[in-house]
Formats: sequence, C-alpha cells, structure tokens
Amino acid sequence: MIKKTTRKLSNPHDWVGKHFGGLAQATKDGRWFHVDAEEKPIYRQRYDWVSPFHRGRSLVRKNNGYFTIRTDGTIANSRP
Repeated sequence: MIKKTTRKLSNPHDWVGKHFGGLAQATKDGRWFHVDAEEKPIYRQRYDWVSPFHRGRSLVRKNNGYFTIRTDGTIANSRP
C-alpha cells in the first residue's frame, strides 16, 4: 500500500502538499503559493506553479517565465 503525501482540503485551500521544513505548496483557484505549518500563506503573491523550497529557494512559474523566490516571497533571481 502506498501512503498518500498530499490531501484535498475544502477550505481555505484547494490542495496542500507535503510539508518540508515547515513549508508546503498549496493551490487555490488554480493559483499556486506556499503555506506554513498552520497552512497560512507565507507571502501574498500567487503563481502559475511553485516547487517545494530547497535551501530557502523555490522555483516558480509566472506568465511562462521562471524565477526563484525566497521564503518571504521576494525574487532571488530570474531567467529570461
């Protein structure tokens, strides 16, 4: 038997992934972001997709462009 690592929530998020280091990916209305251990968003921005944080950075996609963000939501770097 395979243990599921994600769960479907009715409110306030559509989906929350597995927590790593106290942070997890989440979606609401098709938009992606990160939440803390209490499942509260850790920044205001919403993206087309986000990766889990690794060493304090997450790869995100917005408008077909990719860049990395820090845990406070600020941009760490961008790619053309």
